[in-house]
Order: sequence, then structure tokens, then C-alpha cells
Amino acid sequence: YTRAKVLPEEYVPELKEACKKVKGLKWDDFVLTDNTCGKLAKNVVSEEIERDATILRLDLEELENDVELGLYGLPTEIKAIETDLEKEIRVIEKTIAKDEKLLIF
Repeated sequence: YTRAKVLPEEYVPELKEACKKVKGLKWDDFVLTDNTCGKLAKNVVSEEIERDATILRLDLEELENDVELGLYGLPTEIKAIETDLEKEIRVIEKTIAKDEKLLIF
């Protein structure tokens, strides 16, 4: 094993000798590979992942905006519910007062 970009020549004699010791193995059958680490090529999967991540970021921004708008409008909605409840309480109190008058007579 070497981390060099190409196979160091100093190892070649040792490797040729090792090949001779293994039946059916010939040094000339081996192919030297370029061990250089280059820039990774983009592939379809990485492009899909990037596209999906962009969509998720946009969806998250939209959700954050919706939450902010919802929270902004929340006090108004709470006030409307509170007003409706107060009206219902007044109606119930009036009904109870009428029922109490009927019970007294």
C-alpha cells in the first residue's frame, strides 16, 4: 500500500518477485492506476440531493413565514374568541337570572 500518486519504482522489484511466487500471477497482467485524488465528479444522485435540500430549505422558509404571520395574527384571533365568550357568558347570566326570578315566584 502506498499513498503516493504513482507506484514508487523502489517497490517494483519486490512486487515482481512476489508475483513469481504465486501460481497464475504475472506482474505484466497488472495495470498501474492513477492514485491521484481529483475533484469528485457530480453525479445524478448528488444533484438530486442538492435539489431536494434546496426545496426543503425553501419549504422551511415558507413555514417560518407562515408561523410568523400566524403568531402575528394570534392576538387578534384570541381577542375575537374572548369577545365571543364574553357575549355567551352574558347570555347565560341573563338566562340564569330569568330562571331565578321564575323560581322565586
